[in-house]
Amino acid sequence: AANKNDLHQAVIYSLSNIRLGTMYCRNCVMVDEVVGHAVINRGVRPLIELRGRLETALAREVGEELHIAEGEHENSDSLLKREVAYSQRAYGWQARLDHIAEWISVGRPERWKNNVSFPTSIDRMHAIARLLRIELALYRYYSEQGEFPEALEKLVPHYLASVPVDPFTRQALIYRRDGNAFSLYSVGRDG
Repeated sequence: AANKNDLHQAVIYSLSNIRLGTMYCRNCVMVDEVVGHAVINRGVRPLIELRGRLETALAREVGEELHIAEGEHENSDSLLKREVAYSQRAYGWQARLDHIAEWISVGRPERWKNNVSFPTSIDRMHAIARLLRIELALYRYYSEQGEFPEALEKLVPHYLASVPVDPFTRQALIYRRDGNAFSLYSVGRDG
């Protein structure tokens, strides 16, 4: 649809993938979450490519849907607890023994060798969605005001309900305006 310049249909397809992936992630174990994120990424990727070409109404709809989708994800702590419980039921005493050894030697489940990259991948997905939401709001602001705002706070409440934070630092995402251009980014997992 995007190649045929049917932006409305491309957005519908992308948002459908995001909704499907989000549904797949509900009350799941880690493998389901990974598959759900793959489906979500399949929907987000075309939106990233289209972000500067969307008319105001479509940009608003995409931003709202991304915000809703992020709000429907549960935190990684809950998912990891369910993963531990599931694997102990599925694999019996061997899994329980392995988990006891992990608790003693490493600590909480998010630090276990099989789980250590999982919270980072969740944060990465949230960072991408938040950056896209902000960028769409910035383009909407630009189309109405003729310039980009000096600070992201200018987008609240008309373009964003609140300014999303960087999931890696729990601080503001980095935004710098430079005339009719801007830089917007997350520090990422490496800081």
